[in-house]
Amino acid sequence: MVYFYVGAFILCILSLIWTVILGFNQKHESGRFSDSKMKFVLLTSIYLVVFAIASIAVGIYLRMV
Repeated sequence: MVYFYVGAFILCILSLIWTVILGFNQKHESGRFSDSKMKFVLLTSIYLVVFAIASIAVGIYLRMV
């Protein structure tokens, strides 16, 4: 059970770090803040979806056990 919690937590942290890195890369490459801001918001929403899916998966696993 603990491994699933740790795995979900690590997955979410990696997604957040990846989102921040891509956001900063877009900001430096394009130089247009509006475009990078939209991409950053999109990637952040993807991170939240991944977090929700991981949480649901952990909940389903704990119910089955």
